[in-house]
Amino acid sequence: MLTFNDLPVENLVWSAIEPSQCYKDFVAFVRHFPSAHYERRHYAINQACALHSFDALPESLYPRAYAALQEIARETDSDDTRRRVLFQLGKMNHNGCGTDRDCGQAVRYYEQAIALGEVRSMVNLAIHYWQGDESDRNIDRARELFQRAADLGETQSLVCLADMIEEIDDPQKSLLVERAVEMGCPFAMSRLSQYFFKGRGGKAKDLQQADAWMMRSAKAGNGYANFCVGGLHEHGLRGEVNLRFAADWYRQGEAFLYPECMGALGVMHLFGAGVEQDRRKGRALLMRAALLGDLMSQRRLGEDLLLATEEASEHVLGYNWLKQAADAGNMKACENLFSVYMRGRGTQKDPQQALHYVRLAAEEGFPDAQWQLAAAHWFDGDGIEANHDEAFKWLSICATQGDARGICFLGHAYREGVGCKVDVKEAAKLFAEAAEMDYAPAIQALGRCYFYGDGVDKDPAKGMALLRDAANRGETRAMFDIGVALANGEHVLTNYEEAMKWFRRAADQGDRNAMFFVGRMYEEGDGVEQDLDEARRWIGKAAAKGHYRALEWLTVNTPEKPQWLSQIIQGAIDPQTQEKHD
Repeated sequence: MLTFNDLPVENLVWSAIEPSQCYKDFVAFVRHFPSAHYERRHYAINQACALHSFDALPESLYPRAYAALQEIARETDSDDTRRRVLFQLGKMNHNGCGTDRDCGQAVRYYEQAIALGEVRSMVNLAIHYWQGDESDRNIDRARELFQRAADLGETQSLVCLADMIEEIDDPQKSLLVERAVEMGCPFAMSRLSQYFFKGRGGKAKDLQQADAWMMRSAKAGNGYANFCVGGLHEHGLRGEVNLRFAADWYRQGEAFLYPECMGALGVMHLFGAGVEQDRRKGRALLMRAALLGDLMSQRRLGEDLLLATEEASEHVLGYNWLKQAADAGNMKACENLFSVYMRGRGTQKDPQQALHYVRLAAEEGFPDAQWQLAAAHWFDGDGIEANHDEAFKWLSICATQGDARGICFLGHAYREGVGCKVDVKEAAKLFAEAAEMDYAPAIQALGRCYFYGDGVDKDPAKGMALLRDAANRGETRAMFDIGVALANGEHVLTNYEEAMKWFRRAADQGDRNAMFFVGRMYEEGDGVEQDLDEARRWIGKAAAKGHYRALEWLTVNTPEKPQWLSQIIQGAIDPQTQEKHD
């Protein structure tokens, strides 16, 4: 493979930015010089982490480096120096590094460098003509430049020439890539792996060969390949899950500052998966990857800062990282911003912004976001007006993607006439479909259908069996339903003791309806010894979660009301801290 000596230019740029207090200068350096000395690149990313802030940035010093390179390009008598500098100026204009992004100026610098025989400028300019803005597309010129670079021994251009062949099964693709492999190109090794994995480029599908070439690429220093091999072990895609091996491969990629490897290793440290649990180290790795532009790491760092502590300052940082990822196009981050804006965690509460971001993810086909959007429009409150047509629309879209939750709640929409006419038969059909997917809330809903004969032939025994199945899967509403049936003697023998056990199971898991019924059982002495203090305690728990019948009971039966209860009764506290649909 060709090698290039960029050390003089690297040293010049480093001397210009080393005193900088702007974290973006150090991030730009790491990206600008992917082959810079190991210690310098790691020092640069550590400086970026130390200086990072979401506040207004100090002055960037990278323009000084850009100006110095321009002066060298004008003044030097050495063609060798000029072509190397012109290549770097082209990169800086193309990436907006030290100057405003200007692809036209980048092209001019690359052309000047090519006239002096600079091979990498041929590759970069070819990529621009191949994949750049529509107005600049010139496939013939791109192919010509790639071929010139390949003839001079530049291996990436061979892979690009292979990628330009439109016929996916053309054996010429493999021949070009194999030439690059013979010249020791790690990038080509990973592309050959992909051909074997997909059965393309004239290669028969062969997972063993695919894995062998990806591993060879990883060992040759390709961070992407390290990430792929680590993923195979982490997710057990070629056998048993082996988190320790996964961490080893990610660690090798992290040494090359490959962002995805740093992010994956960071998540493993957060949760102690295959490595020692170390939240501080996990966050540090995620921070490094986030600064280098890995959107998954920005999202995961934001989530951890928002959820793992109660520090308000960390919530603000978490919100900023999550928003940065969302604004860059990470749909999972958009989805998660919904709850952040609705709760006002790390930022001001803003229901309209919540809807904006979750809609972005919903429109991109994310079922969780579609369900959230539907749920937001189901009820009035929290700054969002009910819109049953919108709720039904998004539940329908979610359901068509095979999402069990979407199918189940579309059933509830048909059962209650939310955005559609009431149709209990269609509701039962949808509950059955989601129940087949082992979705516990759907099993519970289907159990109620059979127990009461809603949309199906009444079959209390089958209904009770389904409710018990859902309850044993942890579905608290099913536990509550069983308790009600036993307490009221509906299609079963009345059994207060058993009813109390089911109510307690549900109440202990936070079900406010069950808490209220536990309290009433203590009040009446049904299934337990009568105990008005216990009754008041359990009904108080239900009231604290917004159960209005519990609030009414306490208003009548609690002469000396605690402050929290008085505030709820006076409207000073919103009791709706649980989901509204019981």
